[in-house]
Amino acid sequence: MKRTERQTIRILSLEDSELDEELIIRALRHGGLSFVSQRVETGADFAQAIKEFHPDLILLDCKLPTIDGTQALEMAVNLCPEVPVIIVTGTVGEDMLIELMRTGATDFVLKDRISERLLPAVNRAMQEIENLRARHLAEEQGTQLNKELRQLATHDPLTGAANRTLMMEILKKAVQETDPLNPSRVFFYIDLNRFKNINDNYGHQLGDQLLVQVTRRLDSIRRANDHLGNFGGDKFFLLMEEANLKENLQLLINQIKGCFYQPFSVKGYKIPVTASIGGVLLNTLGITPSDLLLHAEEAMRLVKSGVHKGFCMADEVIISEMKHRNEIDQKMAKAIESNRLFLAFQPIVELESGKVIGAEALLRCRDTDGTIMSAADFIPSLERSNQLSPVDEWVFSELIHLYSGIAKPLLEIPGYRFSFNVTSSLLTTADYAEKILLKIKTAGISPHSVILETLEGSFLPNNETVQKNLALLRNEGVRIAVDDFGTGYSNMQYLFNMPIDIVKIDKTFISGGNGKRHAILSAMVSIAKNLRYEVIGEGVEMEAEAEALKALGCKYAQGYLYGKAMPLEDLAAFIRDHG
Repeated sequence: MKRTERQTIRILSLEDSELDEELIIRALRHGGLSFVSQRVETGADFAQAIKEFHPDLILLDCKLPTIDGTQALEMAVNLCPEVPVIIVTGTVGEDMLIELMRTGATDFVLKDRISERLLPAVNRAMQEIENLRARHLAEEQGTQLNKELRQLATHDPLTGAANRTLMMEILKKAVQETDPLNPSRVFFYIDLNRFKNINDNYGHQLGDQLLVQVTRRLDSIRRANDHLGNFGGDKFFLLMEEANLKENLQLLINQIKGCFYQPFSVKGYKIPVTASIGGVLLNTLGITPSDLLLHAEEAMRLVKSGVHKGFCMADEVIISEMKHRNEIDQKMAKAIESNRLFLAFQPIVELESGKVIGAEALLRCRDTDGTIMSAADFIPSLERSNQLSPVDEWVFSELIHLYSGIAKPLLEIPGYRFSFNVTSSLLTTADYAEKILLKIKTAGISPHSVILETLEGSFLPNNETVQKNLALLRNEGVRIAVDDFGTGYSNMQYLFNMPIDIVKIDKTFISGGNGKRHAILSAMVSIAKNLRYEVIGEGVEMEAEAEALKALGCKYAQGYLYGKAMPLEDLAAFIRDHG
């Protein structure tokens, strides 16, 4: 704020002449300056007055018997560096003047020019000091603003915990300080279970307050060298340091678990919260913070999916499996881009006669070196990347193209049908049935030749859209098969309530000859037959397995005993050879 005429300034004079002091006061008052003043004559009094009087301006005579002018100026500069000092003296040499200005004097006025020079010099000095103070204030405000902006940029606004940006910086520094032979830090990924349900049941405002309370509990176990982070929502991170980490790791884990033993009190509700916790030791030089995060997240995911209970540390096996999965995901992305997906067909035979009555279209993927990738690898990869539904749509379109073209003679075989798999997300699409029926009829294919296969969990018995799609397909003649029955939810209500025609029993209940397994197989076949469903045994590889299925009354089978998945041309030849 700029100084106005009404503001009073405090002036300290180092002056041994009362007459000269009077001239100074008269000149300043005549100019309308509002001030109070104090005069001292000695160096000791000058130092004391600076401390007690707190001057806004110092007028200094450099020709005093008790103290040298340069010494007095140095004293002023040291004791009050921001207070301007104007030299008011009778005479002064050029060298002396240069030295005084270099030491820190703001201006100088000769005593025979006080009346005309002093007031302008004072005004200039005070304006400069006000400008300086304004700059300092702006700098302080800027520093505070930068601090606040830094806080916003590096901390989660809701919980106050370090955000991703800051946490990655902290991890980078921690990695640089890692001693592989004596690791002392562990990074934890903490994901709250079913937090979406809490938001849905109690509202997002309560959910936010719950996150704040979770932060407080986790922060309560954090030591001086530990760091707590939140990447938004229900995902928390702890970087903890422990000198004897190998001996005390379980203690740290128990401390984190302990934060969730008691329910959280929010708005009068007692809300129990559990968490999936993954961890990774910082014991590898050169690892990136992003990889550390991935490893901890993978360990947490294994807890979330039920592979581990409560807690998991990312060891070499877990990290290796994760890398393999990521490699497969990258391969599949390139395979889709390069059109390296294709269909192979596995024959389905009548057990009694060995006659081929149809085939299942199976998705295959060719690697860059020409080898065929394992379906156990690439199908889960398509699921992880949300590509399975569009790929299933491609499979169906490709099937329609083939069976309305080069494979049309197969459909002329009495009773021949072809099957394909579909994911649950497609079944929950409102117009799915209409779309595929239109394609089937446009291609001139009878719906009675088509079997739609899906897994148990895909039926979603309470979903009206699924029920409607399946009912419409069956009404038009498409048959519905439950694939891999027994390996999913194994809920008998699917057999009783859902619109299905065929049960395909998974190979795990067929192979091996185990007594309990055979008893379960017998019960499954018996129930399906009593409900008038077709039963197809999958994965049949040995004649004894086929005989066992026939003995139980199962009519159809598929598996390596009858033929692996093959190109369409080979399927046609296979059918010619087997009737």
